[in-house]
Amino acid sequence: METLSDPKSPPVGGRTILLVEDEASVREIEMQMLSAAGYKVLPAGDAFAAEQLFLWHWVEIDLLLTDMIFPGATGLDLYKKFKKRKPGLRVIIVSGSLEEDCELSQEIVFLQKPYRMTTLIQKVNGIFER
Repeated sequence: METLSDPKSPPVGGRTILLVEDEASVREIEMQMLSAAGYKVLPAGDAFAAEQLFLWHWVEIDLLLTDMIFPGATGLDLYKKFKKRKPGLRVIIVSGSLEEDCELSQEIVFLQKPYRMTTLIQKVNGIFER
């Protein structure tokens, strides 16, 4: 397992991330790495769980980190839905292949699979530096 020997810049103030990943082993590793980097992580394995967590925690959620495709919805669907309630919500969408019909706007950060955990942390840290 990869370690965070030198994160680009540690988070300030303990940001909260809603993590949506349907593969339990990947979700667990991402959750551990993000937590070790100082983030509070709310993990969800599907769209229903993500929506429930968002309803309960929408005020504190700073970032949606979501897989592009999973059962019941897409990461882009979730982002559009959540953004209606929280317009300043930041997002990172992760995918092994970018769908041709998916138009990603400039506000959406895309992370191509496979990636190193240090790359994930750098992307997350970078989104909060903007």
